[in-house]
Amino acid sequence: MKNYKSKHINPETFEEKEIETLIPTSIVENVKNSLNGLGEEFMVTPTMINPDDLSVVFGVIETDINSSRLKYKVSISLQK
Repeated sequence: MKNYKSKHINPETFEEKEIETLIPTSIVENVKNSLNGLGEEFMVTPTMINPDDLSVVFGVIETDINSSRLKYKVSISLQK
């Protein structure tokens, strides 16, 4: 079982490095596919890794311009 990896850019130094989480890639991909299946009324942001706790984070934004443009955060983290 492979763990999810992603590139991270330090906002202060702009140094790029690869971060590996302890979360299996299959879980991240299944959640990502499920979120992308929400339909056109929602936009899913790119996958991000929080370098502090190595959680995987997705953002979900309502695309209806007549609404208050609600924003949601979906996070996958390792429970210790």
